[in-house]
Amino acid sequence: ARRAIGDLLLESGEERAARSQYRAALRANPRDAVARYFLAAASHESPDAPPPEYVARLFDDYADRFEKHLVEVLQYRAPELLWAAVADAAQPQGADWTVIDLGCGTGLAGRLARPFAARLTGVDLSADMLAKAREKDIYDELIEGDLTAALLGHAGDVDLVMAADVFVYLGNLAPVLAAARKALRPGGFMAFTVESLEGDSFRLSPTGRYQHSPGYVEGEAKAQGLSVVRREQVVLRYQSRKPVMGDVYVLRPA
Repeated sequence: ARRAIGDLLLESGEERAARSQYRAALRANPRDAVARYFLAAASHESPDAPPPEYVARLFDDYADRFEKHLVEVLQYRAPELLWAAVADAAQPQGADWTVIDLGCGTGLAGRLARPFAARLTGVDLSADMLAKAREKDIYDELIEGDLTAALLGHAGDVDLVMAADVFVYLGNLAPVLAAARKALRPGGFMAFTVESLEGDSFRLSPTGRYQHSPGYVEGEAKAQGLSVVRREQVVLRYQSRKPVMGDVYVLRPA
Protein backbone atom coordinates (compact mmCIF):
# COMPACT_ATOMS: atom_id res chain seq x y z
CA ALA A 1 0.00 0.00 0.00
CA ARG A 2 2.80 2.40 0.87
CA ARG A 3 4.54 1.65 -2.43
CA ALA A 4 1.32 2.24 -4.38
CA ILE A 5 0.85 5.62 -2.69
CA GLY A 6 4.46 6.44 -3.52
CA ASP A 7 3.85 5.59 -7.17
CA LEU A 8 0.85 7.94 -7.34
CA LEU A 9 2.77 10.76 -5.68
CA LEU A 10 5.78 10.29 -7.96
CA GLU A 11 3.54 10.31 -11.03
CA SER A 12 2.04 13.57 -9.74
CA GLY A 13 5.48 15.14 -9.41
CA GLU A 14 5.48 15.15 -5.60
CA GLU A 15 8.90 13.57 -5.22
CA ARG A 16 9.53 14.45 -1.57
CA ALA A 17 6.25 12.91 -0.44
CA ALA A 18 6.88 9.90 -2.69
CA ARG A 19 10.27 9.31 -1.07
CA SER A 20 8.62 9.26 2.35
CA GLN A 21 6.17 6.57 1.22
CA TYR A 22 8.86 4.42 -0.41
CA ARG A 23 10.96 4.59 2.77
CA ALA A 24 7.90 3.53 4.77
CA ALA A 25 7.42 0.61 2.37
CA LEU A 26 11.04 -0.43 2.88
CA ARG A 27 10.69 -0.26 6.65
CA ALA A 28 7.74 -2.65 6.32
CA ASN A 29 9.61 -4.90 3.88
CA PRO A 30 13.36 -4.25 3.48
CA ARG A 31 13.44 -6.77 0.62
CA ASP A 32 11.02 -4.77 -1.56
CA ALA A 33 13.33 -4.24 -4.55
CA VAL A 34 10.70 -2.32 -6.52
CA ALA A 35 10.19 0.22 -3.72
CA ARG A 36 13.98 0.64 -3.56
CA TYR A 37 14.11 1.16 -7.35
CA PHE A 38 11.47 3.88 -7.35
CA LEU A 39 12.96 5.50 -4.27
CA ALA A 40 16.09 5.87 -6.41
CA ALA A 41 14.00 7.41 -9.21
CA ALA A 42 12.38 9.85 -6.78
CA SER A 43 15.83 10.70 -5.38
CA HIS A 44 17.40 11.38 -8.82
CA GLU A 45 19.66 8.35 -8.47
CA SER A 46 20.33 5.91 -11.30
CA PRO A 47 21.02 2.26 -10.47
CA ASP A 48 22.45 0.12 -13.26
CA ALA A 49 19.18 -1.75 -13.90
CA PRO A 50 15.70 -2.30 -12.48
CA PRO A 51 14.78 -5.46 -10.56
CA PRO A 52 14.04 -8.19 -13.15
CA GLU A 53 10.80 -9.05 -11.36
CA TYR A 54 9.57 -5.47 -11.86
CA VAL A 55 10.07 -5.61 -15.63
CA ALA A 56 8.57 -9.11 -15.91
CA ARG A 57 5.47 -8.16 -13.93
CA LEU A 58 5.06 -4.84 -15.74
CA PHE A 59 4.86 -6.54 -19.13
CA ASP A 60 2.93 -9.57 -17.95
CA ASP A 61 0.24 -7.13 -16.82
CA TYR A 62 0.54 -5.17 -20.08
CA ALA A 63 0.54 -8.08 -22.53
CA ASP A 64 -3.18 -8.23 -23.37
CA ARG A 65 -3.41 -4.54 -24.33
CA PHE A 66 0.22 -3.95 -25.33
CA GLU A 67 -0.06 -3.58 -29.10
CA LYS A 68 -3.38 -1.73 -29.17
CA HIS A 69 -2.24 0.80 -26.58
CA LEU A 70 1.23 1.34 -28.05
CA VAL A 71 0.20 1.66 -31.69
CA GLU A 72 -3.19 3.37 -31.42
CA VAL A 73 -2.73 5.53 -28.32
CA LEU A 74 1.01 6.21 -28.04
CA GLN A 75 1.68 6.16 -31.82
CA TYR A 76 4.65 3.89 -31.16
CA ARG A 77 7.09 3.74 -34.10
CA ALA A 78 10.33 2.33 -32.66
CA PRO A 79 10.29 -1.02 -34.57
CA GLU A 80 9.71 0.64 -37.94
CA LEU A 81 12.32 3.33 -37.30
CA LEU A 82 14.81 0.73 -36.11
CA TRP A 83 14.35 -1.52 -39.11
CA ALA A 84 14.56 1.40 -41.55
CA ALA A 85 17.96 2.28 -40.05
CA VAL A 86 19.14 -1.34 -40.30
CA ALA A 87 18.00 -1.65 -43.91
CA ASP A 88 19.76 1.58 -44.86
CA ALA A 89 23.03 0.66 -43.11
CA ALA A 90 23.19 -3.06 -43.92
CA GLN A 91 21.12 -3.42 -47.12
CA PRO A 92 20.17 -7.04 -46.36
CA GLN A 93 19.67 -9.41 -49.28
CA GLY A 94 17.78 -12.69 -49.22
CA ALA A 95 16.82 -14.51 -46.04
CA ASP A 96 20.07 -15.78 -44.57
CA TRP A 97 20.65 -13.75 -41.41
CA THR A 98 20.83 -15.06 -37.85
CA VAL A 99 18.93 -12.47 -35.81
CA ILE A 100 18.42 -12.04 -32.05
CA ASP A 101 15.55 -9.77 -31.04
CA LEU A 102 16.21 -8.58 -27.47
CA GLY A 103 13.11 -7.68 -25.47
CA CYS A 104 11.04 -9.03 -28.33
CA GLY A 105 7.68 -8.50 -26.64
CA THR A 106 4.81 -9.56 -28.87
CA GLY A 107 6.94 -9.49 -32.02
CA LEU A 108 6.45 -5.99 -33.44
CA ALA A 109 10.12 -5.73 -34.42
CA GLY A 110 10.55 -9.43 -35.17
CA ARG A 111 7.91 -9.39 -37.91
CA LEU A 112 9.99 -6.80 -39.80
CA ALA A 113 13.18 -8.86 -39.53
CA ARG A 114 11.53 -12.20 -40.38
CA PRO A 115 11.77 -11.89 -44.21
CA PHE A 116 15.56 -11.53 -43.93
CA ALA A 117 16.23 -14.15 -41.24
CA ALA A 118 17.17 -17.78 -41.68
CA ARG A 119 16.94 -18.03 -37.89
CA LEU A 120 15.15 -15.54 -35.64
CA THR A 121 15.37 -15.76 -31.83
CA GLY A 122 13.29 -13.65 -29.46
CA VAL A 123 14.30 -12.98 -25.85
CA ASP A 124 12.11 -11.46 -23.14
CA LEU A 125 11.64 -11.50 -19.36
CA SER A 126 7.84 -11.60 -19.64
CA ALA A 127 6.24 -15.03 -20.11
CA ASP A 128 2.94 -13.45 -21.11
CA MET A 129 4.55 -11.32 -23.82
CA LEU A 130 6.33 -14.40 -25.17
CA ALA A 131 3.01 -16.23 -25.27
CA LYS A 132 1.61 -13.48 -27.51
CA ALA A 133 4.68 -13.69 -29.75
CA ARG A 134 4.34 -17.47 -29.94
CA GLU A 135 0.79 -17.13 -31.27
CA LYS A 136 2.13 -15.19 -34.28
CA ASP A 137 4.58 -17.95 -35.29
CA ILE A 138 7.28 -15.39 -36.15
CA TYR A 139 10.24 -16.78 -34.23
CA ASP A 140 12.24 -19.98 -34.58
CA GLU A 141 13.09 -19.81 -30.88
CA LEU A 142 11.76 -17.87 -27.89
CA ILE A 143 13.79 -17.54 -24.69
CA GLU A 144 12.40 -16.35 -21.37
CA GLY A 145 15.27 -14.75 -19.52
CA ASP A 146 17.97 -12.12 -19.25
CA LEU A 147 19.09 -10.35 -22.43
CA THR A 148 22.82 -10.45 -21.73
CA ALA A 149 22.75 -14.09 -20.68
CA ALA A 150 21.00 -15.02 -23.93
CA LEU A 151 23.70 -13.26 -25.97
CA LEU A 152 26.47 -15.04 -24.09
CA GLY A 153 25.24 -18.29 -25.60
CA HIS A 154 26.58 -17.09 -28.98
CA ALA A 155 30.10 -16.42 -30.19
CA GLY A 156 30.63 -14.83 -33.59
CA ASP A 157 27.59 -16.42 -35.24
CA VAL A 158 24.98 -13.62 -35.20
CA ASP A 159 24.32 -11.19 -38.07
CA LEU A 160 22.00 -8.79 -36.24
CA VAL A 161 21.24 -8.04 -32.60
CA MET A 162 18.30 -5.67 -32.29
CA ALA A 163 16.52 -4.05 -29.34
CA ALA A 164 13.54 -1.78 -30.00
CA ASP A 165 12.53 0.32 -26.96
CA VAL A 166 14.32 -2.12 -24.64
CA PHE A 167 17.24 -0.18 -23.19
CA VAL A 168 14.79 2.21 -21.51
CA TYR A 169 14.67 -0.61 -18.93
CA LEU A 170 18.45 -0.86 -18.64
CA GLY A 171 20.76 1.84 -17.36
CA ASN A 172 24.31 0.53 -17.65
CA LEU A 173 24.69 -0.68 -21.24
CA ALA A 174 28.28 -1.94 -20.95
CA PRO A 175 27.41 -5.62 -20.21
CA VAL A 176 24.89 -5.99 -23.04
CA LEU A 177 27.13 -4.18 -25.54
CA ALA A 178 30.08 -6.41 -24.60
CA ALA A 179 27.94 -9.53 -24.97
CA ALA A 180 26.62 -8.36 -28.33
CA ARG A 181 30.15 -7.68 -29.58
CA LYS A 182 31.13 -11.28 -28.79
CA ALA A 183 27.97 -12.67 -30.37
CA LEU A 184 28.28 -10.77 -33.68
CA ARG A 185 29.98 -12.06 -36.78
CA PRO A 186 32.62 -9.83 -38.37
CA GLY A 187 30.52 -7.39 -40.36
CA GLY A 188 27.42 -8.01 -38.24
CA PHE A 189 25.23 -5.25 -36.83
CA MET A 190 23.65 -4.20 -33.55
CA ALA A 191 20.66 -1.84 -33.69
CA PHE A 192 18.69 -0.32 -30.84
CA THR A 193 16.77 2.71 -29.63
CA VAL A 194 17.20 4.81 -26.49
CA GLU A 195 15.35 7.79 -25.06
CA SER A 196 17.36 10.99 -25.47
CA LEU A 197 19.34 12.72 -22.73
CA GLU A 198 21.84 15.57 -22.71
CA GLY A 199 25.24 15.16 -21.11
CA ASP A 200 27.51 12.12 -20.90
CA SER A 201 25.67 9.54 -18.83
CA PHE A 202 22.38 7.73 -18.30
CA ARG A 203 19.51 8.70 -16.01
CA LEU A 204 16.59 6.93 -14.38
CA SER A 205 13.57 9.19 -14.86
CA PRO A 206 10.55 9.35 -12.50
CA THR A 207 8.65 7.20 -15.03
CA GLY A 208 10.91 4.26 -14.15
CA ARG A 209 12.46 4.39 -17.63
CA TYR A 210 16.08 5.20 -18.45
CA GLN A 211 17.42 7.87 -20.76
CA HIS A 212 20.88 7.72 -22.37
CA SER A 213 23.00 10.48 -23.84
CA PRO A 214 24.87 10.15 -27.16
CA GLY A 215 28.14 10.72 -25.33
CA TYR A 216 27.45 7.80 -23.02
CA VAL A 217 26.25 5.41 -25.73
CA GLU A 218 29.07 6.17 -28.10
CA GLY A 219 31.69 6.02 -25.35
CA GLU A 220 30.49 2.64 -24.11
CA ALA A 221 30.22 1.31 -27.67
CA LYS A 222 33.84 2.27 -28.37
CA ALA A 223 34.98 0.74 -25.08
CA GLN A 224 33.33 -2.56 -26.02
CA GLY A 225 34.81 -2.68 -29.53
CA LEU A 226 31.80 -1.36 -31.46
CA SER A 227 31.67 1.60 -33.82
CA VAL A 228 28.63 3.75 -34.60
CA VAL A 229 27.68 3.59 -38.27
CA ARG A 230 24.36 5.39 -37.89
CA ARG A 231 22.62 7.58 -35.32
CA GLU A 232 19.35 9.37 -35.95
CA GLN A 233 17.19 11.40 -33.56
CA VAL A 234 13.53 10.48 -33.87
CA VAL A 235 10.14 10.67 -32.15
CA LEU A 236 9.69 7.22 -30.63
CA ARG A 237 6.10 7.67 -29.42
CA TYR A 238 3.82 10.17 -27.73
CA GLN A 239 3.14 10.39 -23.99
CA SER A 240 0.35 12.65 -22.71
CA ARG A 241 0.21 14.02 -26.28
CA LYS A 242 3.84 15.11 -26.12
CA PRO A 243 6.59 13.61 -28.32
CA VAL A 244 9.13 11.34 -26.63
CA MET A 245 12.45 11.96 -28.35
CA GLY A 246 14.94 9.17 -28.85
CA ASP A 247 17.93 8.03 -30.85
CA VAL A 248 18.21 5.09 -33.22
CA TYR A 249 21.68 3.53 -33.31
CA VAL A 250 23.28 1.06 -35.68
CA LEU A 251 26.64 -0.31 -34.53
CA ARG A 252 29.07 -2.87 -35.90
CA PRO A 253 32.29 -4.47 -34.65
CA ALA A 254 35.13 -1.97 -34.91
